[in-house]
Amino acid sequence: MNEEENETQIWMEYIDGISGLDLTGDMYERAAEELGRFQGKVYAEQPAFLQNLTNLSKVEYMKNFYLHYRSWKRVYDYIHSDDCKIPKHLCKMLIDIDESADEIFNRIEKLPIVLCHRNFWVANLFYSDGKTILIDWDTAGWGYLGEDMASLIADEADIEHMVEYYRRCIPAYYKGFSESADISHITDNCVYEMILLMFGYRLVEWYMNAGSGDKLQETDDEKTLHIHTLQKIYEMRNEQ
Repeated sequence: MNEEENETQIWMEYIDGISGLDLTGDMYERAAEELGRFQGKVYAEQPAFLQNLTNLSKVEYMKNFYLHYRSWKRVYDYIHSDDCKIPKHLCKMLIDIDESADEIFNRIEKLPIVLCHRNFWVANLFYSDGKTILIDWDTAGWGYLGEDMASLIADEADIEHMVEYYRRCIPAYYKGFSESADISHITDNCVYEMILLMFGYRLVEWYMNAGSGDKLQETDDEKTLHIHTLQKIYEMRNEQ
């Protein structure tokens, strides 16, 4: 093995822009539309070099992620237990998804397979000089239309505006995608279900792990944050 094969190169670039929870609703909506535009173009053109890449994550990534969490007895048993402190209607929301998982994945698997970023959350988005910049592509791979929207809306996002952003971003995303591909036949985007599959049990885990036990107020604040997020997801069911 020569010296060049042992070399690691890092691309570093300073971005002066707005990111994280400072992003506005308009910036969320624009990011959703631009991602849809990008994915639609790749979907329509099917560039050969992408098909030959071996380091892209697989289309089953989301399903395997969910099944891993569902098989973890610590979180699965907790939401079914009498000792669970999470409100019962939120536990039922997660239990109902489990009971319908096979049917839900059958619906999801009818959606177009697209190139997903798979870490499409606010910390990786920058709005700068009228442009949306997306960083951290190391987990990118093949997935289903809408997967990245689930992350944008639910992954440590702006909780107070989650329902609003869900309402605004899905149509914007589909609008961008449809510039290159006809998706008028899709009437079931499954993004709500994807949010629960990807973040339901993760939020339960975060709730269970909240705080160190030394700082009671911080622990309670973290737990409240995760419950509030689950509640906002619950409220999204009325937006479908």
